[in-house]
Amino acid sequence: MEGDDEPPPSPLFVEGGASAFSSELVPSGVGVDAGGAHGSPNAPAFLQMGAPLGGAEPTLVQPTLFSYNANDLVWARAGTKGNQPFWPGRMIDVMEAPEGVRREAVPNSVCVQFYGPSASKGRDRDYCWATAEQLAPFGENLALLEQQNIPKRLRPTAYREALVEAKELYAELGNNVSAAVAFDPEEAAAEAAGDGDDLEDAEMARCSSCSMALEAPGGYKDTGRCRLCAKLHREGQYCPVCDRVWQWANCPAMVGCDSCDFWVHCACDGPARTVMEAQERGDEVDYHCPRCRVKADEEEDKRREKEVKSAEKAAAKRAKLEAKHATKKAGKAEAKALGVSPSGKVKKKKKKK
Repeated sequence: MEGDDEPPPSPLFVEGGASAFSSELVPSGVGVDAGGAHGSPNAPAFLQMGAPLGGAEPTLVQPTLFSYNANDLVWARAGTKGNQPFWPGRMIDVMEAPEGVRREAVPNSVCVQFYGPSASKGRDRDYCWATAEQLAPFGENLALLEQQNIPKRLRPTAYREALVEAKELYAELGNNVSAAVAFDPEEAAAEAAGDGDDLEDAEMARCSSCSMALEAPGGYKDTGRCRLCAKLHREGQYCPVCDRVWQWANCPAMVGCDSCDFWVHCACDGPARTVMEAQERGDEVDYHCPRCRVKADEEEDKRREKEVKSAEKAAAKRAKLEAKHATKKAGKAEAKALGVSPSGKVKKKKKKK
């Protein structure tokens, strides 16, 4: 991918002055339809709507990202507008992606390798980073999305080749095609961690999150991480306990904090593991990550300290008033005994007639 002299495919929509994804990653079959209707952002584009399927209006099925696994067959579109077609592809482990693709990572998205011929002669496949809104399971949406009518400018022949390739894999292996993928994530992780016999390779600086070899000893901008992990860490896509960046395609069991936006590895926090087990039983249990628990404890300590200070202040004020009242009462009693008025004047005894 890197070093290609071929011109990039059609650029994506520019939103807010910047493209959502690099145009290098996108097949030209997923381009800009300048004259198309925008419609709903999740509506499948270029869909020939004839008679409703099964007598009902067809609906695009789009679960959350946690519903997907590495090597799942998917439909993906590179842009965020609704006038671009969904293209058949495979959700891949980020370690399988070329370095140029890894650098274009977007938080809360997965890497998709598109089927069919690439738009550039210098590479075999095209890629994109897709959010949940740009992604759909292949099998559940096949009857709907295979009806897409791809305009000539968006490489319909390439699309048909991609669809045939994906349908053959789906017919043979179902929605997950791991059995047909040569890439082994465990082997790649071991290789990235330097488990080989090469001493020079073993001593190479590694990313603190994914164990990939670093371009510089200190990592990207001295973060100790590779460029991809540094970017995702900056965007908050990491476990706050172990501080390691996680990926949607290969993340272990995690639980989302109900107080903040962070997700925590169950292996990193006992309460997270307990909540996960409870949720698997169908129980609804709130979870708060260690940082939020510490913050809540600190806030509770401050609240109690404030209550104690307020109570002490009220007690001191009450004691002061009681002391003042006692002094005043004692003064009156003493004055009465001495026959002196509270103002200090000696009281004159009235003469008896």
